[in-house]
Amino acid sequence: MDEAYPYCWQSNPNISEFMEKEGIDDYGKLQEYYTTRVLAIMKKLNSKYIIWQDPIDDGVEASPDTVVEVWRNFTDVPAVAARGYEMILSSCWYLNYISYGQDWKTYYECDPHSWNGTEEQLELMIGGEACMWHEYVDGTNLLPRLWCVSNSYIFLYTCYNNPEIFSRYKLPFFSTLVHQFQFIFFSTLFMYFIIKLNANKRA
Repeated sequence: MDEAYPYCWQSNPNISEFMEKEGIDDYGKLQEYYTTRVLAIMKKLNSKYIIWQDPIDDGVEASPDTVVEVWRNFTDVPAVAARGYEMILSSCWYLNYISYGQDWKTYYECDPHSWNGTEEQLELMIGGEACMWHEYVDGTNLLPRLWCVSNSYIFLYTCYNNPEIFSRYKLPFFSTLVHQFQFIFFSTLFMYFIIKLNANKRA
């Protein structure tokens, strides 16, 4: 339901015929037709659902109980909140972005509630998600990306309603804690493979 490409629909004669039959005169309305049909099916199944922000950006009127995932830009949050949808944020935490230096610091600096909104709108931000696509991540760098980055949004959401904890455990402390966990994890993993290797040799 994200990154819809209207030119593909335009090139398909079956879709053009369907739009004419249903009286749909633009592709935004076509996407709304599809979205509302899918959400209706989910309601019949008594299921909670999350959609990407794309249909909302395109003007689709989704059901009021829809949860919208804001993945494009953090600056898109107020517009989604203004329409009354609950949200989860992922735009700050894309683990597959690789850059030089201590790029993980930027993940800790993203506060999902640091935008101008009413108290009711701020409460619409109900969670976050760390995402990872595979273009630049494989088995060789999966664990280092997960450890340093995925902890960030867990830390932020844990501390949001606990300012005392947030002020006590600043970034340098948490950074040290992450590196200690990394050392313990990889040391344990290394010892496991050594033991496994020796066991195979004895067998």
